[in-house]
Amino acid sequence: HKTAFITTAGLYEWNVLAQGLKNSSPSFQRVMADIVSSCRQFALVYIDDIVVLSRSFEEHLEHIQQSLSILLKYNFQLNPAKCNIFHQHIDYLSHTISEFGVKPNNEKIQAIIKLREPSTLAEANKFLGAISWYQKFIPQFATVAAPFHRVTNLTKPN
Repeated sequence: HKTAFITTAGLYEWNVLAQGLKNSSPSFQRVMADIVSSCRQFALVYIDDIVVLSRSFEEHLEHIQQSLSILLKYNFQLNPAKCNIFHQHIDYLSHTISEFGVKPNNEKIQAIIKLREPSTLAEANKFLGAISWYQKFIPQFATVAAPFHRVTNLTKPN
C-alpha cells in the first residue's frame, strides 16, 4: 500500500519488493530475520546474504537442510552461481570468519594502515570511520579515538 500510485488507467501497486526505495533494504532485512529466526543459532543474515556456521561437516549438512527448507517454505529462490557452500573460511562484511572466530579482513586493515596521516577534517572523519568499523578489535578504542573526536567535533555547534 505504501508504493501504490494512481494513473489514468487506475491504481498500481508493486507485488514484489521494489529495490531502491528508501525503506526497501530495512524492510527486506526484517523479513529475512523473521523468516530465518529459527536458525538464529547458526545462521547470520544480512539483507540477501545468509551465512551458515557449523562445527562439523555433518552438522553443516543439517544446517544447510534446515535453511533451505525455510527458504523453500517461503518461496525464496537462490542463485546457484552466487552460492558458496562448504567453505572453511569466508570474507563477509569486511571480516574473515573461520573456525578460529571472526577477525578483520586483512586487505581492509592494510588499506587503513596505508592511509596517510589526516590533515583535514574530511580526512580525519574518513580515518575515524574506517577504524570505527573495527572498534571491537581495538583495545580501549574510545581512548584511541578520543583525539580524532575532539578534532571532528570542533565544527559542531554546542
